[in-house]
Amino acid sequence: MKNFENIFVKSSPAGHFGVSQETNPYLISKKNMISFAFMFLLILTTLNVSVLQSQEIELFSPSEYGIRNLTDIEKSGNTIFICGDGGLLLNVDAATNSVGKIELDIDDEMIIDLAFNSQNQGVAVCTGGIVLYTPDNGQTWSKKKVDTTDFLTSVNYISDGMAIITAMNGTIYKSSNSGIQWERIKLNTDINIRSSAGMNNNIIICGDIGMTGVANVGGNTWSISSRAYMGNILSAASTGNSIVIGTDDGFYYSEDAGNSWVRPIQPEGLRAKLIKTFGTKAYAATDSGKIYVSADEGKSWTLKSSSGMSINGMLILSDVSWLIAGENSQTKITVNDGQSYSDILPNTINNYVSVNHLYDGSGFILSTAGEAKIVITNDMLDLSILPSGFYRKSLAVGNSIYALEETGKIYISSDVGSTWELKTQIPGSQICNDFSFRDDFIFAACTNGEVLKYNNTAWTAMKVQDSLNLTTIRFFDNNNGFVCGSLGKIYFTTNSGSSWAPASTPSTAMITDAVVLNSDVAFACGFKGEFFMTSDKGATWEAASDNSANDNILTLDIHPDMMRGIAGTASGKLLYTDDAFRTWNTIYDYGHLITDVSIYGNNFIAAGQNALVLRGELLPLSVEETNDGSIIMIHPNPGSGRFTLTISNNGQSPLITFNNPVIEITDISGKIVYEKKVPELNDKSASIIDLGNMPSGVYLLNLKSESKTYSKKLIINK
Repeated sequence: MKNFENIFVKSSPAGHFGVSQETNPYLISKKNMISFAFMFLLILTTLNVSVLQSQEIELFSPSEYGIRNLTDIEKSGNTIFICGDGGLLLNVDAATNSVGKIELDIDDEMIIDLAFNSQNQGVAVCTGGIVLYTPDNGQTWSKKKVDTTDFLTSVNYISDGMAIITAMNGTIYKSSNSGIQWERIKLNTDINIRSSAGMNNNIIICGDIGMTGVANVGGNTWSISSRAYMGNILSAASTGNSIVIGTDDGFYYSEDAGNSWVRPIQPEGLRAKLIKTFGTKAYAATDSGKIYVSADEGKSWTLKSSSGMSINGMLILSDVSWLIAGENSQTKITVNDGQSYSDILPNTINNYVSVNHLYDGSGFILSTAGEAKIVITNDMLDLSILPSGFYRKSLAVGNSIYALEETGKIYISSDVGSTWELKTQIPGSQICNDFSFRDDFIFAACTNGEVLKYNNTAWTAMKVQDSLNLTTIRFFDNNNGFVCGSLGKIYFTTNSGSSWAPASTPSTAMITDAVVLNSDVAFACGFKGEFFMTSDKGATWEAASDNSANDNILTLDIHPDMMRGIAGTASGKLLYTDDAFRTWNTIYDYGHLITDVSIYGNNFIAAGQNALVLRGELLPLSVEETNDGSIIMIHPNPGSGRFTLTISNNGQSPLITFNNPVIEITDISGKIVYEKKVPELNDKSASIIDLGNMPSGVYLLNLKSESKTYSKKLIINK
């Protein structure tokens, strides 16, 4: 039997932490056999985490090494560059095979994309709006000033002197001096831009909802158009005589600089996430890891191979050889036109994407590769692995567990993950991000703007908005629910999904997760640190914080008291609030994506990249104490609308009295919704506050006495 170790970190009250190791035969192997040639990757990516607040947290990690997700591979001169999350940038000398790690001043930000010109100048774009420039083939890198609120998506050299960076929300950056200086250009659109390419003295940009833009080589005047039937355009490249793009709907090409597009013959259901060119040849990688090649500049395509991995980066070395890189530090090479691949670094660690609390309080963890775990006490145990696929979400419904594979396969386990069987397959080629249950119905939200509904017999597709990337779907009851997506869009239904109407929302950034708390109230989160709340079943939404989280929020869960919550961010921070979103504190800094969180009772579990599993206990609610030692108390809080306000002198003497105080209640926008004057308030008296006519939501109680004002959150939960 192999030796296994459970490594977990516990924070002491003083904030120090130690490492404990306990032998357990069910846990994942701490050390995996890997290719000797790439042992350096393990050394370079040692896990670096920190506990930032005095709170009991356990870290379950199957390895002492934090293997990174690789995002791109590029070559400049004789040097190959490999980048990824956690600020990882490696350089490999193609002649000697020597490998080095480049130290960058970007903390743990992810490097999203790389590009080099023929003069050995290069640019890297990172999360956090960071742009790096190298003048000397990657030996030195410096930061370049751009708007750090932009989420950058790609970089490309149109020529040796001209470089383009694309970004979300209709923004690009242009450099006319090889990447040394950048000009921000906001186009006449808010659509996310994903890629760029150059052809015949023109610059072409591509993005969501079939958006394309064309400009002359100066990049000053842009013509924007949208072809929603193409879906989201994920990647673009030029063969010299044509532009080839990869979309949610497969491949397209243009021979007239993007003015018209042709969809060649190809299998249905392809989602081409990555396009590369080599001379007049075009290469495409799909979501499922298949490689297609076109020898005629995108007009016809041939399936060359199936790599068996999720591909994020591709480097074409010759007509018949290429390198691919992806999740969990997977890198493979083929030298025979895709007939076979050699593993450079095997898949050693999975990314956990979904976590649920089961009926008994144990935690169910699902990885993107379909590996399932269960957290019980201090152990994380293996469950049966699901069929091959890329998994997005899991749900615990009663005694059953459901798992969603992105191509629409939904599996069910009725024995806590010991066995799995296919419950249903969504027809068509759409990619499913999320799913939800309501009585006998299953709902799925897809990247093409569709919501699908299953009645245990057949699926029905309902179009919400063309090519809108739907990320999250939730229901309050059998009839009322909502779906969230990109561009800050939320749609709600009052008839069990038969029709959808746009909700009022204050955001233009992608909304990533949502939590339903009762029959009327739900919270949502998204990019740019935004949190939202609805108290009318999703029809209208308002900001629930001042964006003080200042990070891209990926996941959220709220305690039923509506005061405490846990959120995970793209930069790897675990955030905690105990004052109904007013302030957020970082309680754990991991450095990689935290993808899902779940609250059960007063406990939580968080999951993320590189096999992260955290478990902790929510801190108790704080009590509002005034400067003179008295304590403001509201009972019950949350409540249905009738509250009692009392003052305690906290055991002090003499008795504390508020003379002629004014009780003022404001909603989250600051509007006064209740005001009451009382002659006196102390711990021998009480004041009744009747808010029975107000909707569910978060309010602020202000107790004004003479020159002082004391405030406390008040929550109506009907």
